[in-house]
Amino acid sequence: MKTPLKDATHNGRCVAALKKKIAPRSVIDTYLFYGGKAELNLASYDRFVIAHTTNYYVHEFWDCLSRHPRKLYDIITSDVFKFDEEMFSHLQESWPMRADPYIRASLFFLLNRCSEKGLISSGELSMQNFTPVALNYLRTFKAPKNFHLVLDEEQTVISSLDNANPRGYIFVPCGDFSYNLFEEGKNKAYEGTTFKHTEVCSILASKSSPWVVSYNYHPGVLKLYEKFNITLIDKYGNETSNEQNCEEVLIANF
Repeated sequence: MKTPLKDATHNGRCVAALKKKIAPRSVIDTYLFYGGKAELNLASYDRFVIAHTTNYYVHEFWDCLSRHPRKLYDIITSDVFKFDEEMFSHLQESWPMRADPYIRASLFFLLNRCSEKGLISSGELSMQNFTPVALNYLRTFKAPKNFHLVLDEEQTVISSLDNANPRGYIFVPCGDFSYNLFEEGKNKAYEGTTFKHTEVCSILASKSSPWVVSYNYHPGVLKLYEKFNITLIDKYGNETSNEQNCEEVLIANF
């Protein structure tokens, strides 16, 4: 199933390998939900997915989209939503201040598709991903019946994951790896979710439930999770033993 969002931080090539690791009819609690590529695909293929986020605006977009996709489409394609480069920068700063949740959700999609980074509050203007195909994904979106979205009460993904009481598997799509250096004092995007990768690893290592983590390839990931089962994924979504061909990494405790 296609997600209407662009997510430049997650390659999303791990879905086939994930389906091999997690059997049909399994229950999966996922964390760091944003673009939804892996989660929606798993739900479409007979897995019961509970997608957790601690970010209000991420939850709001997907909730509005699930309820009234055509309403978002009509807002986005209306004349009042046309903008120039100067207005794009202003919208990146001001979109959460809009009073109507469907206007905010529409801006969430518009800015995501028009930002080269696939983010909402940052990135240079690039119209190449704002296409009729992307708009059609939005207009025709229908969440799989096995997909459920949850806004966790915890303030951080670390506390949310620490308090997790899954009924089956845990899946955490972490995207780009970072050593989290020099991050103190940095501005955080409204749609962003920040965390320390070492803390995620430490919390998961303490869990008895089966879990899987995905990362875009980085040698630091292999070092951090060296005690667990690591699967390398190439650009075609196939498993590989050649680190030079690796695009994405799956790590599991089973």
